[in-house]
Amino acid sequence: MKLASLKQYDKQLGGLFFLLIILFIILAMTNKSFFNWAYERHQNLLSWYIRPLFIIPFCYFAYKKSWAGIMGTMFMVLTSMFWFPKPAEVSDQVVE
Repeated sequence: MKLASLKQYDKQLGGLFFLLIILFIILAMTNKSFFNWAYERHQNLLSWYIRPLFIIPFCYFAYKKSWAGIMGTMFMVLTSMFWFPKPAEVSDQVVE
């Protein structure tokens, strides 16, 4: 696919990711079991180490003025809290 053909769907994809972000936030705030499940995995140090890496694609897509890239990156930042398994032992750094 050519870049020009992807650019025409940029705002629609950005809107889709925005909708997914809103749905994720609503799910996390209204479903206590989902929130607890995600929070247990959020305590994994890998979840904390990977998040600053999202600054790079966020800045790139902001420079390119890509709504899909910006919203996709934000969606990945929010969902990255539960990409990794629950830690066997929670680090003192995370507790602070």
